[in-house]
Amino acid sequence: MQQSSSQCTDCGAFPRRSLHHEEVYQSSALFERLRTSNFPANEKEIMHIRHTILPTVSNDILSIDFKITSLQEVIRLMEDEREWLINVQKKYSNLISLRRTLPSEIWSAIFVYTHVIRYNALYASNFVWQFSRVCLNWRNIALSLQLFWSTMCIRFPEKREADAQRLETVLQRSRQGLLDVSLSDGSDRADE
Repeated sequence: MQQSSSQCTDCGAFPRRSLHHEEVYQSSALFERLRTSNFPANEKEIMHIRHTILPTVSNDILSIDFKITSLQEVIRLMEDEREWLINVQKKYSNLISLRRTLPSEIWSAIFVYTHVIRYNALYASNFVWQFSRVCLNWRNIALSLQLFWSTMCIRFPEKREADAQRLETVLQRSRQGLLDVSLSDGSDRADE
């Protein structure tokens, strides 16, 4: 962005008014006489205000509006760049975070510790499904813990295709382990 001669070279700010325009706007005796009295402006003063002062003020307003619009665009671009840099920072921070250095055994212990006694592995809102969607490492850990996939409540008469597919998935993930299966008529929905 080019800086105009009236723009501050350190911060890029513009002065409130240029001295030239301040002199034009407050043309000494004319401005002072009309401002401090109730006398109407004469024809020459009206012409001077109408053809010199008002067009200059209008042009200055347009110039300032243009500068404001330009600065708003610069701010928007800088905000976009800042957001992008924050995302880059997060990605690189994740690469060196402690969670990437913990062995799978410790993650498994943490997951087992957070294991809720009463839950239903069939429902996608269950924590085990959520763990398996965080990252590939967590997914592998969650899938390897047979304990997570061994408790289920099958509700009747509900027979939806999604439930059948989920039941098949849970049974595969529980492998050859013992299952804790309960049957329900659907009146108790607290497990979801």
